[in-house]
Amino acid sequence: MSRWVHAFYVQVRPGASRTRIRSRAAPDTLKVEVAAEARQDRANRELERFLRKMLGIGPDDLRVAPSSRRSRKKSIQVREEILDTVLGWMEAQP
Repeated sequence: MSRWVHAFYVQVRPGASRTRIRSRAAPDTLKVEVAAEARQDRANRELERFLRKMLGIGPDDLRVAPSSRRSRKKSIQVREEILDTVLGWMEAQP
C-alpha cells in the first residue's frame, strides 16, 4: 500500500444548502461549502465524498488528514501515486 501525502488545503463551511467549491482562498487552498453539519464527522465524510467525485478517484485514494478533522482548515491527503493528477486538478480550479 502506498503512503499518504499532503495535496492541498480546504477551508470548510458546514451546514450549506449544497456541497460546492466556493472559491480559491490561496494557491493551495479551496473554500468549500458542505451540505452536512459539523457533528459526528458528517461534514468530513461529505467533503471526502465530494472531492473524490470531483477528482474521479476511488474511496481509498483521498482523505481528510486525521490531524485536521476537527479544524475548519482541512489538510487533504492522497495516495502518493495520484499526487500529480490531483495537483493538476488543483491548478485548473478558478
